[in-house]
Amino acid sequence: MKENDIVEKALEAFISQTHLKAKWRVTPNEILDGAVDFYLDKKKKECFLVEVKKEIRNHHLPKLLAERNRGTHLMVIAETVLPRVKEELQKNNIGYLETNGNVYLHISPNFFIWIDRKKTKLTVKEVNRAFTKTGLRVVFLFLQDNLYVNRPYRELAQLADVGLGNVNNIMKGLKTQRLLVHKNAREYVLPDKKVLLEKWIEAYDERLKPTLHVGNFRFLDNDVFFNWRNLNLAPDTLWGGEPAGDLYTNNLNPELLTLYTLEGRGELMKKYRLVPDEKGNVQIYKKFWNVIHSENDKAVPALLAYTDLINTGNRRCIDTAQKLYEKFLKNKFE
Repeated sequence: MKENDIVEKALEAFISQTHLKAKWRVTPNEILDGAVDFYLDKKKKECFLVEVKKEIRNHHLPKLLAERNRGTHLMVIAETVLPRVKEELQKNNIGYLETNGNVYLHISPNFFIWIDRKKTKLTVKEVNRAFTKTGLRVVFLFLQDNLYVNRPYRELAQLADVGLGNVNNIMKGLKTQRLLVHKNAREYVLPDKKVLLEKWIEAYDERLKPTLHVGNFRFLDNDVFFNWRNLNLAPDTLWGGEPAGDLYTNNLNPELLTLYTLEGRGELMKKYRLVPDEKGNVQIYKKFWNVIHSENDKAVPALLAYTDLINTGNRRCIDTAQKLYEKFLKNKFE
């Protein structure tokens, strides 16, 4: 569905349910897509600047929160807004309107609308081979360094620990979406690395990260949680998520600890005095890279730390992710 169709269908549902008048208009704002005027009566209206997307996901939150920080009357219109993204939008007083009629909107201080009659359904679509759990390992290499796109397929297979036959399918998948194009007869380039990053962030959380999950734990001694920086980690065990964000920016007090490791489950429990706990505040994942340089010797690469933080959907983590991006990643993607 095109953006204009999404807006038309969503406003039609809104007007039908609320019997309020709402009018879409294009604005000169280069950051957002347009605006909607909501008419409370014949004389009074409230204007909201609008971001229009097919789906609103975690990686869209930084832009929305930055715009909200400017004091903008803001909302999103989409076919689908993911449930945990809805929660974060509500916390930050950002409105949303879905084509199925779901709406959350503070039109004025004394006028509030919240309708959630229908469950949000994700769009079912065929997964491009570049964004399967296997493809994401190879794309991670490309995001780290452009030079990898022109390495021999056999070398890429070894570096990403994937089957040789998969590499050809992954490259074809990127070409299909015009995320990998010919520079000349022998070389390829990534024409829009920022778009590739956004797709990787979304797919990593859905398809690769769950397969890496070793388990949730807690420390036998709870004081260790608050002194996590003092843990003597093995070389192949690195902080991810919130602790990585703090190591990179000194800007986040972790409420959840994340580790990526090659150490076995039993070894981890014995060495770091961990106890399995489904609701534990220590999450452990298998380390899936081996040649990527990390900008901090105790943390995962900045790109993965950024991804983990963005995918929390939590504002304090997103604020830290943005600081990390500005310091370590901006030159790679802009």
